[in-house]
Amino acid sequence: MSTNNQLMSSFLVAVFSGFIATTLFFKATNLANDSPNILAAIESTQVTEIVFTILGRNMLGNNTPSMQSLVGIGLIIVGITLESFLKEKHIE
Repeated sequence: MSTNNQLMSSFLVAVFSGFIATTLFFKATNLANDSPNILAAIESTQVTEIVFTILGRNMLGNNTPSMQSLVGIGLIIVGITLESFLKEKHIE
């Protein structure tokens, strides 16, 4: 992968994930602050960010993640999902 592709990839991740998605996420959590079910649903959508990051990497010509990376991704998805369920049960 060339340096230009790496720079473009880093830039796109910074713009889409670091700025736009984070801003929308915090705005949505503020709007749903008084509704625990909606708040849990919003927080669980963080998992989809991982899927779109992998798809974006592949579209830019990067290799698919290694088995070790996939295990790490799986652990993150499970952790975020469990946190959403536990937070929802705690609020009820």
